[in-house]
Amino acid sequence: MPEKRSVWCWGMAAAIVMAAASATVGLAEPPALGKLGLVVPVKAPRYLSLEHSRAGLDTAFADVTKAGGSGVMLGATQGAKPEMIREVAARAKQRGLKSWAALPVSSELTAKAAVGLVPAEAEGLALIVPTPKGEATPRGERAALLDIKRKGDRLGDVIREIKGSLPKGKQLAICVPIAETAPATARSLYVPIRDLVRDGTLDVVCLGDAERYNYHRLRLLRDAPLRAGRYVGGSSIPRNRQAGLLARALLAALKNDTCDCVWVTGLEPKAVSNVVTHAVVGYRQAEARRKALEAAIAKGQLVIDQQVPAEKCDDQASVHGVAQSFIPSRDGHCPLVQLYVALRGCSGALPPPLAVEIRNDAGGKPGDTILGASQICPEQLGHEPAYRWGSAQFEQPVALKAGIKYWIHVPTVAQPEGTYVWRVFKNGAGKRGNAWSRRYKYEKHIWVFRVYMNKGAAK
Repeated sequence: MPEKRSVWCWGMAAAIVMAAASATVGLAEPPALGKLGLVVPVKAPRYLSLEHSRAGLDTAFADVTKAGGSGVMLGATQGAKPEMIREVAARAKQRGLKSWAALPVSSELTAKAAVGLVPAEAEGLALIVPTPKGEATPRGERAALLDIKRKGDRLGDVIREIKGSLPKGKQLAICVPIAETAPATARSLYVPIRDLVRDGTLDVVCLGDAERYNYHRLRLLRDAPLRAGRYVGGSSIPRNRQAGLLARALLAALKNDTCDCVWVTGLEPKAVSNVVTHAVVGYRQAEARRKALEAAIAKGQLVIDQQVPAEKCDDQASVHGVAQSFIPSRDGHCPLVQLYVALRGCSGALPPPLAVEIRNDAGGKPGDTILGASQICPEQLGHEPAYRWGSAQFEQPVALKAGIKYWIHVPTVAQPEGTYVWRVFKNGAGKRGNAWSRRYKYEKHIWVFRVYMNKGAAK
């Protein structure tokens, strides 16, 4: 069943405003990611002695810090020379950032080439497994699968040799698509991650395309500590989809209690900083507001006056200029409404926030008078079929009268790659209200919604 959670609930009553404001103090300041370690690629300039090169590097470090990042990756992936990596690592250390020399994994990987990249100032070496190509070997082809496993085992021996050749105290990290961690799913290069974790070779493991993965499965393979989390490889993603991919990965990591780090490749520090600012900080603030809402409901400060439960829904439709009518049971003030919605499509950039209005009634359809307006942020929602309660809080609670019809109006969302979908109860129209569409006849249906009111009569 889709997760039921409110996400945007700010200032519905004085007590809630104070609680949410107190909880969000400092959220715009790093570290927005809290305990989640973020490592970002930084391109080492060719001529660090030039003033503009130093300034560009300092700007990149500032963007990483603004994003709440804890470290940077640099190395052969950018074609930098070992001496340049050494200088950049030293500058990163001066700014409180850990640095990792990075090297792409290939069948030609050798311990000698890898270890020579790691300067004294770096934490260690990060091995980057490229995005897989082609198709996985069919399960029935046992000989081919055994060949993939043998090659992977040989690669594992090289990785062990690298770890053994690293200077004392240096760590070994690996970023690998989860499909490449098993012979049956590997498409380009099988890496025996479980074996390398079990024998203590790896200190950090980041898996790509693993949003819901339980990283404790890796930690339980051995007694020694292991940092494990998400890997986001942006180099193989179209530029217009990189921000959306990173935003979803970061939000999934924040919601996954077993994930303690996110390592990124192929994206510029400025782009990472922008995603953290808009998506992660917004999520942190929304979580504080959600808790404030739950506290207000628990204390009886806020009550549901009208609703259609999520259990009633049996269909869904896109948001294309739609509305839902309701009639309050008493006079009062409405601080927020909730819609049971999800994102559809949006494989790249997320759509604009979902605008939500309360309007008057004009002959059985939404009128032109907007009594209250708010938004539901897309970062807080799931992708279809993961519907969630999205909350639209009004800056000033809307005064409502008992027995008068009002409309929750949602304008069309224009976004080429996707939109929002709202769950509906077909043929469920009645005393609780009815749906309306700018394009179609929805009078027999009803959207899944909640209307909250402050406890007590309006003044």
